[in-house]
Amino acid sequence: SNFSFPENIYARTSPLIAAARQFWLERQIELSQDIITELPLFLKALQKAVTAVALLTGNPLPIRRLGSLFPESALAAGAPGLSLAFSHLIGSVSVSSEHLSGWVKSWEQALDALHAGSKPVPVLAEKKTYFQAAILAGLDQLKTTAVLWPLITTWTDAVIALPEKTELQIPWIKALTTLGFAGKDYQIKLAAFDSFLEMCETLVMGDLADVAGDS
Repeated sequence: SNFSFPENIYARTSPLIAAARQFWLERQIELSQDIITELPLFLKALQKAVTAVALLTGNPLPIRRLGSLFPESALAAGAPGLSLAFSHLIGSVSVSSEHLSGWVKSWEQALDALHAGSKPVPVLAEKKTYFQAAILAGLDQLKTTAVLWPLITTWTDAVIALPEKTELQIPWIKALTTLGFAGKDYQIKLAAFDSFLEMCETLVMGDLADVAGDS
């Protein structure tokens, strides 16, 4: 019954923002050039920041629909600009429907390989149809951000789960390069992530100020 109390909202959101900020701070000390180990950490940090914003006014966003629902969460939190910033961070403003169609085929191959090569079958591979429905729906509606988040996150998980399948890494790495996750482009993305986090921190700290004002 106290779920929506400001102090409880802050208790849920502040650790997520702190963890995302810690990720960014660590990159200022040492930046890994290995995209296979680095990208999952970036995506997790970004998801934590997005989840913190969503929790200010509602529930966490499921991976499958995070890209499509986050604009509503950002608007409800009073920061609609976060939606565009999120799209830039995952690179959706720089890809075409042709890119996405080709990536989906490679994504399907990776999920099929994960299903065939693991016993017991991982949950991710079993949920291929579940994610595929959202991805294809986004493609049909030309909603790039809605497609990219579930595509990139689950594709990354599948590639990492099959380190011996180097042939699956090639199209994945090419896609990530196009999205700006390689070389100097990644350094620019980290700077943009810093700005994104500052906006998220401002929202969460605003809730803290509300708590202090009510106490």
